[in-house]
Amino acid sequence: MIWNATTAKGYAALFARARVTRQAAARAAAERILAKRTEYVSVQARTGVPWWFIGLLHMRESGQDFSTYLGNGQSLARKTTLVPAGRGPFATFEDGAVDALALQGFTKVTDWSVPHALYLAEAFNGFGYVSRGVNSPYIWAGTDQYSTGKFVADGRFSEAAVDAQLGVACVLKNLMLISPQDFSRSELLGVDRNNKEAAMSVNNNATAGVNVSTTSLVTGLLGTVVSTLVGVGVPVVQSFSGGANIVGIATAVLGLLSAAAHVWNLLSHNSAASANTMALVDGLQSQLSGGTVSKE
Repeated sequence: MIWNATTAKGYAALFARARVTRQAAARAAAERILAKRTEYVSVQARTGVPWWFIGLLHMRESGQDFSTYLGNGQSLARKTTLVPAGRGPFATFEDGAVDALALQGFTKVTDWSVPHALYLAEAFNGFGYVSRGVNSPYIWAGTDQYSTGKFVADGRFSEAAVDAQLGVACVLKNLMLISPQDFSRSELLGVDRNNKEAAMSVNNNATAGVNVSTTSLVTGLLGTVVSTLVGVGVPVVQSFSGGANIVGIATAVLGLLSAAAHVWNLLSHNSAASANTMALVDGLQSQLSGGTVSKE
């Protein structure tokens, strides 16, 4: 499958509308990847591949077993026999990971936007699902964008099989929520950085227990301040221009108290408010709707 604007929009649209169906497991997997961040950053330093992407591949290939080869999950202690075969042995996980990423050409990649990262993750596993009309479970398992169909062995596909592992997308959504500082504006945008319609929702499934990111909370608070200035400031001005209108002043005070109560609600009940306050970093509010991954 060729990477082009249509393909990019397809991945962006699927990611934006994908709802996590196994939230607790996805959250736990994201936390496990974060716990091993130091190891992944070491690989990043040698390859230029983002640590979080390395962690996602490692999760899929071997459940983060550091005694295995990143390319296929086989032991580092001997040459690999699965695709890619004949690699190794390697002394460390880092050495094996550098080999696997270089072999795939990822060390030359400069575009680590979310749509392209999803495309590269699917390329890492193979595009065999595309011709079968199935969204790859390597990416979409654990979301409502995947139901059945799985390669149970190299080159052997079963329509009835269901992938029990989590896909990359649902864990990535949680990584973005837990550690938003690691995802820049460019990574949250889709294809066109100047097009608001390319912005993607980090989390659109309002799952209980998911905390609002600091940036999203600040965005909500800023919105409250602006609305307060407009909604309350006008009556204040009008009240004074009307000769100290007591009713107007009282209305303004009540408005300020209401705004303060709303701010307190955001601070103390961020899980319940998550559906309304989870937004993209820098206040991006657009969300793509519709679209499918391009099949070429």
